[in-house]
Amino acid sequence: MIATYKETKDRLDRGQVADADKDKLKETVRTLKEQLDRAKAAAREGTSIAQGCVTPRENVQKWFMETGIRLTEQTRDDALRQRKDLLDKLADVQRKQADAKTKRDAKPGDSSAQSDYDRATDEMRNAEKALEQFNNKYGKDIERYASRLIDQYKAEKESHERPLSEARNGVDNCKKVDNMSY
Repeated sequence: MIATYKETKDRLDRGQVADADKDKLKETVRTLKEQLDRAKAAAREGTSIAQGCVTPRENVQKWFMETGIRLTEQTRDDALRQRKDLLDKLADVQRKQADAKTKRDAKPGDSSAQSDYDRATDEMRNAEKALEQFNNKYGKDIERYASRLIDQYKAEKESHERPLSEARNGVDNCKKVDNMSY
């Protein structure tokens, strides 16, 4: 269309048109220019629309790569640390309970030894309950679930590459049309 417009306008400007055809050719030039202007305006609007697809997709992917994965890893590490602390505490109170049991069994009539054993047993039950609550809330396989989540983030990035590439191509094509001169 641009070539037709330029050729027609050039013929008109150089006067290579019979007087009887001049008005018709002027109308053709005006119509072609209007069509080109509309196409250019549509391309300008299309650039904005296509960029509206590109920017959010890029922002989401950037967030997952820079923030989402890091936060998942930090949360995983915090949960693993917390679980290890609970397991260490449980092991410690189990040792205390076993020691208190040995002392109680060695002195069956000693109320102090019985009280120590009862206290150690309560501490052990509390530690078991805390670990059970933690496991019910976060699960026992934190590492595997965090890895699966991170892998899913990365897989989602790959599934967004084609639509993102298509949107970028749309932006580029609209810019090419918008930058055409006639």
